[in-house]
Amino acid sequence: MTPSTGKPSTRHTGARPRTANATARAPRSRVLLTPVPDAGKALAGAAARSKPHPKPKAPMPPLPPLDRIATEIELVELINARLRPASSRRVGLPHAALLRTLDRMEDGAGDVPSIYKALMDGGEPMAMSKVYRVLKVLEEAGVVERRWMLYDGRPRSQYRILRA
Repeated sequence: MTPSTGKPSTRHTGARPRTANATARAPRSRVLLTPVPDAGKALAGAAARSKPHPKPKAPMPPLPPLDRIATEIELVELINARLRPASSRRVGLPHAALLRTLDRMEDGAGDVPSIYKALMDGGEPMAMSKVYRVLKVLEEAGVVERRWMLYDGRPRSQYRILRA
């Protein structure tokens, strides 16, 4: 109750009002589990009715050398062809720029901070979050591969171009 109006308060105080039923508990009934006969047959039948596993995807053909691909648009079309029709992702010039930068890097591999730094040094400004998104699309397309490596005692993703 509020002191000024005498009406019940609508504000929740956190404490529940105690009632006689709140302290008394009903006795719990005991349930005994008994083995079900032929349970194995029922499980085998359920497995037979379930959907078969999907067929494994055919491996992608190897990526041609990037120096043979003359324009950025051709590179974007190549990435799009490897994604479609399984994905509705949009691919553009940042994907091509990152792939070219990764190709110019030592061993064609690097972690995200080193890829970001190489992009900045190469005159391709890109936000760090976009680097992560672009690498994810390139990984889905089967153009780059992600591996876990230890850098300074911490595990980090290393991305490298999949070559023939």
